[in-house]
Amino acid sequence: MNKQIGKNILVVFAKITAGGMERANQVLLKYLQNTGYNVTAVTLRDAHIPNACCYGGAVISLKKNGRMDIIKPILLLSRIIVEKKPNVIISSLGCGSYILFIAQLLGKIKVSYIFIEHSCLSQYIKTIRWPKMFNKLIRIIYSKADKIIAVSNGAKSDLIEICKISPSKIVVINNPLDSEQIKGLLSEGVDRLLFHEKKYRIITCGRLSKEKNQILLLDAFKKVLDQIDAKLIIIGDGPEREHLAQYAEKLNIMGSVCFLGYQDNPYKYISKADLFVLSSDTESFGYAIIEAMMCKIPVISTDCFCGPREIITNGVNGILVPVDDADAISKAIFMLFDNRSFAMTLAEKGLKRAADFNADIVFNDYKKIIDSLCYRE
Repeated sequence: MNKQIGKNILVVFAKITAGGMERANQVLLKYLQNTGYNVTAVTLRDAHIPNACCYGGAVISLKKNGRMDIIKPILLLSRIIVEKKPNVIISSLGCGSYILFIAQLLGKIKVSYIFIEHSCLSQYIKTIRWPKMFNKLIRIIYSKADKIIAVSNGAKSDLIEICKISPSKIVVINNPLDSEQIKGLLSEGVDRLLFHEKKYRIITCGRLSKEKNQILLLDAFKKVLDQIDAKLIIIGDGPEREHLAQYAEKLNIMGSVCFLGYQDNPYKYISKADLFVLSSDTESFGYAIIEAMMCKIPVISTDCFCGPREIITNGVNGILVPVDDADAISKAIFMLFDNRSFAMTLAEKGLKRAADFNADIVFNDYKKIIDSLCYRE
């Protein structure tokens, strides 16, 4: 495919591996590349491309020799901007986007900015030490954007309320899902020892961190084990992994819990489970939900702010339960265990719902914004 003149795109992410946000970023890179844009991908941290990554291009890492300072990344970014002459810079760095402004000034290149907001800022602010300083900084940085993409309506509401940004500057575009790529990965083999037992298999996938609240899922699973011969499979890694393993030991359920860690291809495991559960306290979108739907298994999620309720219609294509309620999760699990026909209906309608987020559909909205900025005088 011939590259399109005047459509040079610099995409800057914090990292490209790990969670749902990163997998959505990979899909975005792939579609930018396949549509004919001249794409340069930059990450602040890792440049490792997972085996199952749908993006086949190179990634430049600003992290050198295992260290990350401020001056060298800015200088390197400035050289990249001068060399590549991007028409548009797409960033999901949030407050960290200030390094782009400095690099651009040093490079003396005029560019347009698109910021992607993957967080629910109202929830994120609760977790940081200096919320007032963050508020001021994020307002200044986001005021420099030409367009801001929020991954959910809730994320957009937070941007308007917290950053005082005009609604006309914000566009809601849900995270894109590469359906064909996922379908191709479903058939990969898995460890037979993990799935040979005739147990009800419950699975979850995500970063092991406090806001994901896998502790709640362990509490619910403890209640489930009192009545069902089941297995809980946890995919992902993060700062809470050791604590979660210790808590499972404390509950005396470790023999029925399997920590798989980070997996390049989580779909081959999800598709072979009976049920997917998301127990988060907050989700800006809930990418793992649509991934599980694409794997055609029923989904239970907490009705946390703000993404899950925008994906799931309760009782139609999934189940929503109150936040931080282990009893509600266990009751929902029992319900789907007892009514396999209803569970299958949820899975089938969930698969249809996942199709709404297909990258072929979602990327058209990205393209309109990018092209309007590329051709702007």
